[in-house]
Amino acid sequence: MNSFLLQTQIQLKQESPAAIIITVIVLVVIVLIFFFASRGGARGSSASASSSRAYSKSSFRKRARALGLSPEQIKSLENLVEKYKVTDLRNLLNNTTLLDATLKKAIKEVSESGSSDKIKEAHKLTLYRIKQIIERNSQVRQVAKSSNQLQVGQPLTIQAEGSPRYRSRVIANLRASLAVEVPVDAENNQVRWKRWTTVKIFFWKSNGQGFTFETKLSNYADVKGTPSVLLKHTNSIKQAQQRKYRRKVLERPAFFYPVRILTTGTGKNQVKKAFVETKNGTLGTILDVSSGGCLLKATKPLLRGELIKVEFETGKKNQITTFGKVVSVKKTKPLGGEMHIMFTKVSQENLNKINAYVYDF
Repeated sequence: MNSFLLQTQIQLKQESPAAIIITVIVLVVIVLIFFFASRGGARGSSASASSSRAYSKSSFRKRARALGLSPEQIKSLENLVEKYKVTDLRNLLNNTTLLDATLKKAIKEVSESGSSDKIKEAHKLTLYRIKQIIERNSQVRQVAKSSNQLQVGQPLTIQAEGSPRYRSRVIANLRASLAVEVPVDAENNQVRWKRWTTVKIFFWKSNGQGFTFETKLSNYADVKGTPSVLLKHTNSIKQAQQRKYRRKVLERPAFFYPVRILTTGTGKNQVKKAFVETKNGTLGTILDVSSGGCLLKATKPLLRGELIKVEFETGKKNQITTFGKVVSVKKTKPLGGEMHIMFTKVSQENLNKINAYVYDF
């Protein structure tokens, strides 16, 4: 810069007054550009440093506690931050791809470690619970304001007044309507209502947020080779209750057994034991599953309040056994029903298998 100014001074002595004025103006502009550029860089560095200071370790812990993470879970997350050199701490405490990538890497490493199975399963369960708590309580919320926003493949349920809910999915999001697959009943027969029937749609985002809206059935058509119901678009979508745990469609066979509580002895010597009626096993279908429970469809469902043992697979040779309680039963035509089951006893290993399936970790 100094040599440039020296050369300019020598040239000025040889130029005309007009040329000298123009040269001076150019020099002033160059100096101003350097001045503001240096200030902007300093300001950017200051802002970056300020942002880094704003999310210190104490801020991280405070935010983590506010989300509902326990001291053990916070410590585990801090270990991952240090181990994997995570710098965006604020983003890590939101339900983001950064959180998923970090936890997925950690779970893979735990699985391949030389620790005992008991220690590995406990560690993996801690990581999955961190994901569940942040997913449920993070400020990052998915918004759905219009049916135009629904993605192809989005699972949903559809219900007309006086009829049961039926499972379906989005086939196409067209300009004037939403095309969803024609639902089927328990006998695999298509369920079709009259045109302009008002139907209620329920769907859930990946983080468990539920949404619902009402619309009218405008027509039927084959869309992408699939028999579809055409629903009029709406901007009146309401948020429904958020699920505690993320669910995922399974639709695989399952065996279930009634569980009875047998009481022996009297008074202080009274002992209660659970007895599984293995001779009364029944085949059903698990429609969806979460770490908190499942939806099980059967021709002979148990009654509400009954205890149950369920055996199923989330994939080939991935056997899972759970115990639970039937919290509600919804009848299906022409017979049978769907049991909403809340898990009451699941081993850490089986719970991790369910979480691995649900979160695809």
